[in-house]
Amino acid sequence: MSSEEVKQKIVLAAIECMEMYGRANVTIRKIAKRANVNSAAISYYFGGRENILDMVMRQTLSNAFNISEFIPYETNDIKAYLKAVFVHLIQGAGRWPNISKAHFYDIYTNADYHSPVTDALNGFLKELYLKVGHKTALSEEVLKRRIFILMSQVIYFVISPKLLQDFSPVTDAEEFVNDLVDTVFFEGKV
Repeated sequence: MSSEEVKQKIVLAAIECMEMYGRANVTIRKIAKRANVNSAAISYYFGGRENILDMVMRQTLSNAFNISEFIPYETNDIKAYLKAVFVHLIQGAGRWPNISKAHFYDIYTNADYHSPVTDALNGFLKELYLKVGHKTALSEEVLKRRIFILMSQVIYFVISPKLLQDFSPVTDAEEFVNDLVDTVFFEGKV
């Protein structure tokens, strides 16, 4: 197995361990066991636990907020585009809930907005704004506010999906996003 294959195997194992145990409970030993490698390989390739976990966080952020994934949906149908983007975000976070929560951990526990997720998320929203802005008659202020509302609801759904379950029985990402885009972004107007 090549060095790159071993490194990728370790990264995948670290992602899986983070999802299973949460960032605080991931150890070099757990990653090594999951990757079926010697613990020394992790130190050799990554320099230790924090380096591999930081790499995992950067890689998962990059994957989560990659606007180029939505190029196939870029048509004049803003509604379909927005729905595709936000369903993708929710479904991705649903597959990796502990990693998603780890990205927001410092924000919610320490009010530390210098977290990499802050830059990634704001950069993503700026790109989204540029993609849809010229396709709508909404003013810049209204468009930004509606994108903000959409994203804040998606973050809420990702971080606390069952908190208000007695009032929102919606558990399906598509149903949630359809309601959200139709009522918030388009104000019920098709």
